[in-house]
Amino acid sequence: MQVRKAFQNPVLEKELSKLGFIYRKTDRTPQNNCHEDNYHFPSIGRPPLSLVITRTPSELVIVDLYENRIGSQKHIDGKSGLNQLNVPYYLQRKLQELGFKTLKTFSDIRYFMPTKLLMPQEEYLASGIHIGMKQKTDQMKDFIYKIREDGLAVLNLGKIDERIKTAAKYLARTEKIMIVTRKSIAFSSIKKFGEIINANVVAGRFMPGTLTNPAYKHFFEAKVLMVVDPLTDIQALKEAVKARVPVIAICDTFNEIKDIDLIIPSNNKGRKSVATIFWLLAREILKERGTIKSDTDFKYEIKDFEGSESD
Repeated sequence: MQVRKAFQNPVLEKELSKLGFIYRKTDRTPQNNCHEDNYHFPSIGRPPLSLVITRTPSELVIVDLYENRIGSQKHIDGKSGLNQLNVPYYLQRKLQELGFKTLKTFSDIRYFMPTKLLMPQEEYLASGIHIGMKQKTDQMKDFIYKIREDGLAVLNLGKIDERIKTAAKYLARTEKIMIVTRKSIAFSSIKKFGEIINANVVAGRFMPGTLTNPAYKHFFEAKVLMVVDPLTDIQALKEAVKARVPVIAICDTFNEIKDIDLIIPSNNKGRKSVATIFWLLAREILKERGTIKSDTDFKYEIKDFEGSESD
């Protein structure tokens, strides 16, 4: 069974392992929706160290370094505790290289990583981009932040943001992009997106042979396919697999992810959430390509991608 960690960062985990820290899976129920990772540093002749990584609901990642004593845990003081052990100095530099900031208080030293999102968290939440469904597949569990009391799954906003950034970087250096959807709520979004980044768009029925039959008059030799929903866009997905075309897909909690190369976890059933994804992708792609220099240079608004009920 794959261990689900609060802060998945292979570089930090490798460095912790090199320093002698041992990962300890915790079965403790997350407090206040905060998820924790525990690392133990066995030491001889002095109290052992514990390192705790906490991911908060606001996606703030905090690292605490504790000195384990019998019956209690004591924060290591920046002047005394850290000087008693040379190892944490290297760890401190590594944390800073990874983007962590140092926060010193009266009794402890703490490292935290504020996550810079592509848009303010409040705007993300208002779009409904994080709202999943009660139906959940095993493959999408890693993208689920929590399950509400009514059974509705809530997607991890940090992972949504991270995947949008990754997709934008990939699409920015790729030509012959095809965007496909049969969902009417996404027609305006993909048309505007295609117009801005110069991509081929199929809004509606995907005709057999579009990716696989060179004799078909609308044949398109795509270098990458993006679909809004792998369930409704199954014909396009099958042809992409047959033609060996990489696939990017917006996946909700109910989606199967077989044959998908890059998943963007998101609510793919809401007009505003889908518009928000393509608005962000378009902006980030233009920045990556050097067409615009900053967010303020992007003159489009989400409503330009959203369309209306009559569209």
